[in-house]
Amino acid sequence: MNRAALIRSCELLVVVMAHDRRVLLHRESGDSRWWPLRFAVAPGESFLAALQEVRRRDPALGAGLVGPVVARLRREAVVEGRPVCQEFRLFIVKLSPAIGLAGVEGGVWWPVERLTGLKSSTFPLELGVLLEGYVGGWIPDGVITLDG
Repeated sequence: MNRAALIRSCELLVVVMAHDRRVLLHRESGDSRWWPLRFAVAPGESFLAALQEVRRRDPALGAGLVGPVVARLRREAVVEGRPVCQEFRLFIVKLSPAIGLAGVEGGVWWPVERLTGLKSSTFPLELGVLLEGYVGGWIPDGVITLDG
């Protein structure tokens, strides 16, 4: 791909985690994969500023505990016939037990332990292993780079 012709697209992936170690995932129209919540990041906006805006608009996410960036992913793809460099940052928001699962609408609540069996059906592909390591405490500190 011609690097000069690449369009840059940045997206925020937010894994919403309940106190019982279930995460909220959804399917997008025409896509068989299970995704965390997904938000566009405006040109010139930082991932952290985008996360703060999302939390401001959604009371359940705003009341949750946010960790640092857990993972980053960069991939080149062709979207609608145009070359795009997609950058993702994945954050985990732990819901307050007071909010409960009813405080967040849409999607399906998956136990973290079941996600590794869905390996080919999640985005990012390594989501199950990443989250198991996160809740198990064996993911090292810092940002993990996932394969594109």
